[in-house]
Amino acid sequence: MNEEERRLRRWAGDPRLTDADRELLDRIIDGDLTEEFQANLDAQLIADPVLGGFPHTSDDANCHDGPFADPSEPSS
Repeated sequence: MNEEERRLRRWAGDPRLTDADRELLDRIIDGDLTEEFQANLDAQLIADPVLGGFPHTSDDANCHDGPFADPSEPSS
């Protein structure tokens, strides 16, 4: 596949998506589902340390570093 074909495919979108799928994605990205989606994503990031970007072992159970660290607490 050459560069022009890749560019056209990117602009065409994923052929597996139906019109209903695209409508739902539009609502999640820019519509009425944005805040609900973000809240659920934030909850998943907090619940899953690896997904949240700060994989801790059981030895690190009290570690407070990471993207959701409380800035008022000293860093380890």
